Amino acid sequence: MGKSSRVSGVEPESHSHHPPTVDGNGNLYRMTETPADDGNNPQMLESSDGGASWSEVDSGNRPDARDLEGTYQLQVGTTAFFSVTRGPQAWWFGFNTSDAAEGPDTWIATEMFDDDLTNSGVDQASSLAQISDGQFWLAYSDIVIDGRQQIALRRRTGPGTYGSKVTIDTTSDSWTGPRLVLGRDDITHLFYNDAQDDRLYWRTIAPDGTVSDRTRIDADNTAGVAIPHAHTIIYQRDDAEVMVTGFAASDDRLKVVTIVNETVGPEETVSAHPVLHPPPRGPQRRRSRPSLAARDHRPCRVGRRSQR
Repeated sequence: MGKSSRVSGVEPESHSHHPPTVDGNGNLYRMTETPADDGNNPQMLESSDGGASWSEVDSGNRPDARDLEGTYQLQVGTTAFFSVTRGPQAWWFGFNTSDAAEGPDTWIATEMFDDDLTNSGVDQASSLAQISDGQFWLAYSDIVIDGRQQIALRRRTGPGTYGSKVTIDTTSDSWTGPRLVLGRDDITHLFYNDAQDDRLYWRTIAPDGTVSDRTRIDADNTAGVAIPHAHTIIYQRDDAEVMVTGFAASDDRLKVVTIVNETVGPEETVSAHPVLHPPPRGPQRRRSRPSLAARDHRPCRVGRRSQR
């Protein structure tokens, strides 16, 4: 086993998908926050020795977002893009890695694209996908209506320019954990949780913004937690497009569903033991609300929110 090293800073809370990044020069990157006494500012840490040591780069241009929640990261070529929710605000920003042709190892534009979110009683989450013309789709936790959480969808059409906000699904139910992945032909796939009835749904978003009807992909309910599903993996296998979604099922065990060419397959049980920590039981089931999150070197694990 190799040696371990410490990546300084505070992990963003309740992050949606936030893996380490590697660039074409072999450098590793990890965005964390500075400690609370330094404002919980975003900081980009870089390692040029395989993770043995880390140091901050471009500290003078840290994004304006603070105390990051619901962080989602998307690496496209030489840039890592981020979506973040923070209290009533939602943010988009990016970072160029060392192999970028222009502005290497620098933060790029920081944009707040929504400032009217509910900032209490909400399971904060966000996600983003970039289509071939450079535009972005952003899905994120929005307002809460009489205790029912809502998900918003918005298109970034250019620098500082965003389309109208669209509410995903009915406002009579509660929805959490939006996850976006880009498929072939610029079709974006949205996965999200029915937090009222413990079901997992999937929709497609066409390049022109047309949102498909929802399709339920679990067979017998998800676990009664805030966000039971992990980031969806998508890949091409011969002529087939394959998506794999893992989630904590109603028995607290990890299951996966594979979707091939937009045809949903059966559930498959992956773990023999519960994957929730702590396992929700009885009247405490809804109150503990852990979330399924991808960790650095483990396929999935459920953990509580970090404490500052």
